[in-house]
Formats: sequence, structure tokens, C-alpha cells
Amino acid sequence: MELVLVVKRRDLEVEFGLPVGYAALDVERAARVCELIDARGFFVERRHAEQDPELKQPIPYCIVQCGEELFCVRRTKRSSEGRLHGAWSIGIGGHIEPQDRMPPRQEQRLADNVALSTLPRGIVERAARRELCEELELPLPSGAELIGWLNDDSNAVGAVHLGLVHLLRVENAAEVAIRETERLEGGFVPSAVLHALRDHEVASSARTALRAVAREAGAPRGEPRSFPSPTSSASQRESVPPDWSSLESWSRLALEALRPHDLAAPRN
Repeated sequence: MELVLVVKRRDLEVEFGLPVGYAALDVERAARVCELIDARGFFVERRHAEQDPELKQPIPYCIVQCGEELFCVRRTKRSSEGRLHGAWSIGIGGHIEPQDRMPPRQEQRLADNVALSTLPRGIVERAARRELCEELELPLPSGAELIGWLNDDSNAVGAVHLGLVHLLRVENAAEVAIRETERLEGGFVPSAVLHALRDHEVASSARTALRAVAREAGAPRGEPRSFPSPTSSASQRESVPPDWSSLESWSRLALEALRPHDLAAPRN
């Protein structure tokens, strides 16, 4: 029986209001979100949680950045999450599990021997660190910072999940590698390339939607001339590897907040 952490949707809505898409979190608000999850989260069977939109499953979603590049992965057919096979992602993460709990006495004992700034004290931070350590070889897995959250209630999968977006900055790309090579593949990719792919997908989706509206209205089937072309250059689009079919939906949302010029400096 697989157990995952959930929080009642109403608790989140009353305390914070759930975002539509991606929303940044400042340090204080990020701490409050984690405190609520610590205080009111509880474990249920995953199969039940996946069917109940009144429960939200918090998912640490960790982005690894080196300079102007982001670590991008794709899940292979051996991955347990079939819904993400073939789609590329800038996020490393997964469900919060019972093993991420830590009794207060054990946490205090660890605090006596470990610098408090490096100790993962809340269940969200512990889960984020565990996921990073399980899937990647990293120099500083404890330094991931919660910068925002993701919510997409437009589909059945998004309606029961809540993405907690972390950013981990590393100095040396050569120190980062995939640990679970049977389940994952990928590496660092220039952020401009990822934004080019995202912009191309968004533009293509919008043109498809506008064509559908035009057909329903009896208009000609031609391309909607009023819709703008992707903002990225042709050279950037050509640099996207040919086997990259798409970015998974949370990555498209997170990239809105991670434009290349925003990657240079840490958050205030």
C-alpha cells in the first residue's frame, strides 16, 4: 500500500488562496506554506488521493540551475509514472512519503551535530532533498530554495496535485549527473533553448485553439493572421534536439518565472 501526504484543499484556499498556474513565493510566505503542510498534512493511500480533488498532494518540484542552463530530464518507459513518459521536465521531485517524517527528538539530536542552516527541518524540505539525492548525483542537495508554487485545476491530474517549486544553484555542471539512469535521461540545457521550445508549444496550441473557434464560427480554415509568432529566434528553435517532443505542463508554467535574465541573481 503506497501512502502519500495530502492537505485539504479548503485549508490551503482559506489560508492562502491557491494560485492559477505559477505564483512566486517570498521567503515569509514560503515558510508559512511549509508550516501549514507540516501542521495539517496527513497520509492517505495514493489511489484514493488521485481520485479526490478535495485533497491536494504537495509535490516538491526541484529545478537545478548552473549559470544560464537548467537540468532537464525525461522519464523512460521504465519509470513508474506513465503519464510523464516522453515529456521533458525541468523539475526533479515526487510525492512526500512517510519516510520524510522526522520525530522531534531525532530532529533535535541531529541539530546538535549539524549546522542548523543545512538541516532539512520541515517535511517539504526533507522530501525535496530525498528526491534530489535519489534521482541525481549532486554536490549540495540541501541548498534547494522554495521559490514558488504551481497549481493547475484544469485537468484531473493537476486538480489533485500542488507543485512546490524549488531552485538549486550549482557552480559546476560536471558535478551533476543522473543517478537512476534506467528511469531518467537528460542533462543541462541552455535556458534560452527551453524557453524557445515552450514559446513554440504555446504558440502552436493557441493557433490550434483559434482554428477550432474559427471552424465553429464558419470562418475559413487558414492560419489566424492576428496571432503572433513565437518570440524566440529561428536559431534557438533549431538548437532544440530533434527527439524533444514536448515539455510537461508544469515545466511550461515554471519557465514563465525563470526567464534567462532572471536567473543571474538570487531572490531577495
